[in-house]
Amino acid sequence: MTTGTKSVIGAIAWLAFVFAARTSPLGPAWTEVLITFAALVLVPLVLDLVSEHRDTGKLGRATGWAVRAQLPAAAMLALACGLKPGLLALLCAIPWAAVLALLATVGLGRVLRDGWSRPLDRLATDFGLMYALVGAIWVLADRGGLRPLGFDPQVVALTAAHFHFAGMLLPVFAGLVLRQAPDSRFAARAVVGVVLGVPAVAVGITATQLGWTPAIEAAAGCGLALSGIAVGILHVRCAIDAHDVTIVPRVLMGIAGVSLFFAMLLAGSYAVRAFLVPLPWLGLPQMRAIHGTVNALGFGLCGTLGWWRFARRETPLAGAA
Repeated sequence: MTTGTKSVIGAIAWLAFVFAARTSPLGPAWTEVLITFAALVLVPLVLDLVSEHRDTGKLGRATGWAVRAQLPAAAMLALACGLKPGLLALLCAIPWAAVLALLATVGLGRVLRDGWSRPLDRLATDFGLMYALVGAIWVLADRGGLRPLGFDPQVVALTAAHFHFAGMLLPVFAGLVLRQAPDSRFAARAVVGVVLGVPAVAVGITATQLGWTPAIEAAAGCGLALSGIAVGILHVRCAIDAHDVTIVPRVLMGIAGVSLFFAMLLAGSYAVRAFLVPLPWLGLPQMRAIHGTVNALGFGLCGTLGWWRFARRETPLAGAA
């Protein structure tokens, strides 16, 4: 089965899930809508983008297992998300967690194979795959009805969604941007900021939950937001400079960049809520509805489809800042 066919089948299954869920973007169940969208529609496309011919032996087998298991595991995840949190939902979510664990194994294996001499754009992709394991853990916690460290169930589910998008997709896309502009210091700094910012935000949120100063979360959130904004700008730059690419992927890339810019502005505003309230209306339901949906459809879908075409370019963009 081709990647495109998998994504089409996944999209149909996701639309059926949305119809059955009968929820709105402001409802708590919208988080599961976002997670299943990533699993059913985006991940099969991302698997194409992160594949490497050098992956042989154990890495090649792990990649192959992940590719083959993706669609049935994502369908089981959709079933898990349609059930009430508990043992049955947890069991249904295990295959998807296993797929993410395989991807994390591939990312770690590449780093161990090539060491820190591996190009930065490839390292970003590797870390995106490794961060997927964190998403797997929080998916299991969400579907099992668990509350690690006393986190609210909504936060548990949102963390699972966060590591599908900011955790996995953002580092992968940041690496792809750098691959198009390998001499760009701006792009390299954005990649480093994203790779370090994802775990820093997790540490900051955990620190706030444990009663420590919210300054850690605010600093980490703003750092990741700025790095994400930079990646968004670079997406727009790629769309403008890619004159040898047809208009459709360039438009998709531009939409992805603008969407990420906007979503990261919201993320930065939410991160500083303990010290400054620039957007008083921006609470957790609004972040889920606006930030989450823009990341999924504007950045995730448009970016993935756009990079599908951009990944086939043989000549990197020249003259990037």
